[in-house]
Amino acid sequence: MRKKAMEEILECALWAPQGIRKVFDRLDRRAREGDRLNRKLWVRLYLLSAWYNHNRYLRSS
Repeated sequence: MRKKAMEEILECALWAPQGIRKVFDRLDRRAREGDRLNRKLWVRLYLLSAWYNHNRYLRSS
């Protein structure tokens, strides 16, 4: 799931690929250590990216 989430986040036009990769790596490392806030931020980043990439209303305009 991590690889698929990373691809989804990097495909999102909202983020600069180099900057988001740094943020994602930091969030992922801290989330694996058990930090709940970083886990939640990681999930929110994925959800927002997936929503933006696959929203049919944003694509139609």
